[in-house]
Amino acid sequence: MKTRCLLLLAGIFLFLFSGCGKDKPLPDGYKKIIGNNDGAVVDTILVQTEGIEKFYSKLISTAPSTELMLGNYGPYRSGMFLTFNNLPDTVIVKSARLLLSIANNIAPVDSSFWNISHAAELNIFLADTSWDVNNPPVPDMSLLLGKTFLYSDSTNKIQLALDSLTVDQWADSGSGIRHYGIWLETVDAPFMQIYSSINLANTELAPKLQLIYTTSDSIGAKPDTTEYYATQDASFLLNNEMELNLNPDLFYIGKGLAFRSWLNFDLGGLDTNAHINRAILELTANRSNSIRDFAGINECIIYRLTEEWQDGNVSENQTGASYSPTVMDSVLTFEITPSFQAWLGDKYPNYGFLAKSLNEQKTIGRIAFYSSKHTFELQPKIYLYYTLPPKQEF
Repeated sequence: MKTRCLLLLAGIFLFLFSGCGKDKPLPDGYKKIIGNNDGAVVDTILVQTEGIEKFYSKLISTAPSTELMLGNYGPYRSGMFLTFNNLPDTVIVKSARLLLSIANNIAPVDSSFWNISHAAELNIFLADTSWDVNNPPVPDMSLLLGKTFLYSDSTNKIQLALDSLTVDQWADSGSGIRHYGIWLETVDAPFMQIYSSINLANTELAPKLQLIYTTSDSIGAKPDTTEYYATQDASFLLNNEMELNLNPDLFYIGKGLAFRSWLNFDLGGLDTNAHINRAILELTANRSNSIRDFAGINECIIYRLTEEWQDGNVSENQTGASYSPTVMDSVLTFEITPSFQAWLGDKYPNYGFLAKSLNEQKTIGRIAFYSSKHTFELQPKIYLYYTLPPKQEF
C-alpha cells in the first residue's frame, strides 16, 4: 500500500512538472520575430552624411489657383495675367473698367503695418505675348491701358479704369493689335493684394471686364453695357531663387516658386536580416527662414524616388510611394516603414526621398528645414525600430 502511494505521488509530481514546462516563455529572439516586442525601443537612429541634401527651384503657373496675386511679399514679386474673349468688334467703346474681388492683403510684417493705409502704384498693359510662366510680358508703355493705385485697406470689389480708346482698338480685330490679354504689374509695392480667380465656385467674384459702348443700326446709335468674364487668369512670380537670399545650410519646399529637395540616408551599415518593425523620418522646420507663418507646413509630402537624382532633373510625376506628415509645432514625422522595408529587402534601389509641397500652384509659400549641417537634435533623422533573428547553433 505504501509503495502504491509513493508511485502515485511521483506520477502527480511528473505531471505537474511537465505542465509547467509547456508554459515556459519562448526564446527572446523568437518572440521579437513574431512581433511581441515590435517598436518597444529605438534600436538605431540614422542621420545623413553632412551636406548631402540638395534642392532646386522652379517657377510655377498659378492658373489652377483660386487666388490671383499682385504686388510684393518681401522679395516675392507677382504680376497678373487676364484673358477676355469674344469682345464686341463693331462698336465704339466709351468706357472700360476691370472689376476685381479682393480676397486678402498680405505682407511679411507685424500687425501694426495694417493700422494705416499703404498705396501701391499699378500699371495695366495690353500683353505683348501669350502667357508663359518662364516668359512673362514685358511692360510696353505703348500698350499702357491705365495707371492707378492699390490700397492695403481696400476690401471687397475694386474698379480699375482703362483707356477706352486703346481698348476699342484692341477689340477691333482689324486694328493690328494682337489679342494676347491684359498684364498687371505694380511698382515697389509694400504689400501683395490677392483677388478671387475664375476657379472659385462663386463666379460672381471672378475678374470681369466692363465695357460701355455704342452700336449703330438703321435707327441710330444705341448705348449698351456688358460685362465679360475672364476666360483665363493666373499670377506669375517675377523673381528667381537667387533674389530670395536663401540660407544654403537649409533645404526648402515651396509654392509659386516651387522648391523640391532631396534626402538620402546610407543603409550600408544595417543587417539585411533585420526585421524592420517601424521606420519614422523626422524633419524639423526653421521658422525664421520660412514665410507666411508656416502656412502649408502640413502639405509637405515626400516621395520614394524611382530614379536617381540628377541635379534636380527629376520626373514631375513620381510613381513611388508617398507619405504625408504628422505635424507637432515645427516637427514633421513621416511613417516610412514600407519603403524602408523594401530598401533593406533589396526590392527597390535606395534613391532617397523627394520632398515637395502639395498644391504648388495654389499660392506662394516657403517652408525651410534644418539640414544635416545642424545639431543632432535638429537635423533630419530616421528612428529605426527593428529586431534580429535568433542566433542559430548547430
